[in-house]
Amino acid sequence: MFTERENKILRRGEDAILRRFEECLSAPEPLSNGDFETLLDGVRVLDRICRMRDQYGSQQEASLKKENSILSRAEDAILRRLEECMNSPNPISISDFGSLMDGIQMMDRIFRMMNQQNSHIACGQTGGKKQREENCVLTNYMNSLLGEKAALELLKAIQNQKTILIRGPHGPTGKTTLCRMLRKHGASAVEEKDVYEVILDNPLENRIPNFEPETMPKLRKEIFR
Repeated sequence: MFTERENKILRRGEDAILRRFEECLSAPEPLSNGDFETLLDGVRVLDRICRMRDQYGSQQEASLKKENSILSRAEDAILRRLEECMNSPNPISISDFGSLMDGIQMMDRIFRMMNQQNSHIACGQTGGKKQREENCVLTNYMNSLLGEKAALELLKAIQNQKTILIRGPHGPTGKTTLCRMLRKHGASAVEEKDVYEVILDNPLENRIPNFEPETMPKLRKEIFR
């Protein structure tokens, strides 16, 4: 276990990494190779912090969320660097290309770390190992498809036992796969193509008090054929 002083060093280290990401990504100027390499160094240091905590200490939810925030901003930085280089009218220099490839290679480390951190956050320390792994696969998939904020809102809706309606433009956007994944994990989910929507927007003039649907005569089966 870490001492309080050691924990403080790690917390302040995370704060410094996150602050560096925020400063670089909020600046209007394009990310230079030097800035980009500094951000990737922050991810490498965070990886070491995570391994130290796993080996010598216990993870806390606050630190896990901070680590995920850093990794999410790291992905933002890689995407921004790619877009800046690809949108530039100038040829991509060898230095720029090397910087971009470093970012792509860093994604492997980011994916591994996000999978580890999401395992702690989404699954906790209780339940069977297989169930935790399955829940984490779903959480990681939703994060990659929807983004962390939308995925969290979806998880809350599932926990509140709401039926999930999946809609979107025609084409391969991941609607069917998401629906199957949610159903596999016990959620009630349907695609828009499988739903018929009825809209009632005219207020009733003569409402029946204490109406009981069971008192209505049953419809003939022929109607549904």
